[in-house]
Amino acid sequence: MSRRRYALLALVAMALAGATLIGSRFDLSEDGARTTARRWWPFHSENTEPVIAPPEAGASSTILGTARLHDVYSRLQNSVDPAERSIAWHIWSLCVPSYVTPRDQSPDAPPAYTAGLANDALRALRVAARRRIADQCQEFSDTTRDRLRDEDSQNIERHRAGDLRSRGELAMGAVEAGNNDEALHQIAEIFRRKNPYEMRDLSGIVVRLHRQAPRASDELRDALLAVIGCDFGMDCSPDGIASLELCANGAACYGDFDDRALEAFPDIDRQALNGLRAEVSKQIRMGIFDISDFFQVPDRD
Repeated sequence: MSRRRYALLALVAMALAGATLIGSRFDLSEDGARTTARRWWPFHSENTEPVIAPPEAGASSTILGTARLHDVYSRLQNSVDPAERSIAWHIWSLCVPSYVTPRDQSPDAPPAYTAGLANDALRALRVAARRRIADQCQEFSDTTRDRLRDEDSQNIERHRAGDLRSRGELAMGAVEAGNNDEALHQIAEIFRRKNPYEMRDLSGIVVRLHRQAPRASDELRDALLAVIGCDFGMDCSPDGIASLELCANGAACYGDFDDRALEAFPDIDRQALNGLRAEVSKQIRMGIFDISDFFQVPDRD
């Protein structure tokens, strides 16, 4: 597997281990060491509309029409819904510390988000994507360095304890711990709620479930999970935050979110994927999606 494909899979799959973000514009630690970067979650950017907005769309209906990420973060960080708290965590992980400068610290020159990029045909597109993300994160810069550091520590601890993890992350963790029954419970709740962000969070779980006995269809099903949220309210436009992030940090800059995310799955049959996607989307909307048949969770001896 190529290094670039591995990086894209890490960004798309929403596994518990975070992909490395760009260098920090400031550090939050007392000793000057940079804070470990975490991954973020896809959410609606400014002036976007959902593809579909079902009654039980969960977090998607909460954030539609919100222009600024700080507003979304503030509203969702203490939500009763773990999916919404997870969105708040991923907004924080995206914006802090990579894209903000505290009000009591001078900006870096040149901006840190231009560092570490290859001088190739994609550089201008990636810098532009990073600037767009930085603009969405700018309200976090109204906070002092000490306050950001304190809140960062609190959020890291909350995530470690599971309070800021989505059902998809909890399902992935259950698989890693060998608790497939718990994983199936979390998966069932995600599809009962028709939550597009938590569906995407499951991408990668099929391969993990069957790593002892891989099947030809495993990667196809994980690819489906990576993009099916686009059918249920997730902003998958080329200018959406999810697409911008794949360009900024994954060098996948062409097409909409589907095109960019599926660069992590170069060997799948697109026609087969489209057919499976149409059928699964229909079943989810009708409430007849059979998770036992789709995931085929193996029994533990």
